[in-house]
Amino acid sequence: MRFVVLLLVTAVLAACGGAGEPKATATPAVTATPAVGPGSEATGECRAPRPLARRVPRGLLPLDGAVVEKVERGETTIVHGFIARSPTTFLDLVTRSGHHVGFSENEGFEAEVLITDGRHRNFWSVTSVCREGSEFSTVVVEGS
Repeated sequence: MRFVVLLLVTAVLAACGGAGEPKATATPAVTATPAVGPGSEATGECRAPRPLARRVPRGLLPLDGAVVEKVERGETTIVHGFIARSPTTFLDLVTRSGHHVGFSENEGFEAEVLITDGRHRNFWSVTSVCREGSEFSTVVVEGS
């Protein structure tokens, strides 16, 4: 049942194009968020990430530079945030992270990846929003 819920949420996130990225160390203030799509690059300035005051949710597989900004809890946990990486460099980070990659797709301006550590699964959707980084949405599910 959890797998079916994960697939459903994954399909919804992919259709909506939602994304985000983890923690950034130094990010300039945002003045605008440019439109991003196939054949375009995000060239605007980044907004400063708004780190979440409470703990990172259990099961979110850690990736360097990810800043968690919002957590939605329910049958599945959905995490939103910012990462100071492009979608392509994000995928490079994931492949070096030691987590098992079950699925990945890179469109340049947007990337999706399903990863697991054997105890938790995360589906990351990352969309470029500026030169210095991307926003992400991550579905967190227990089980491998």
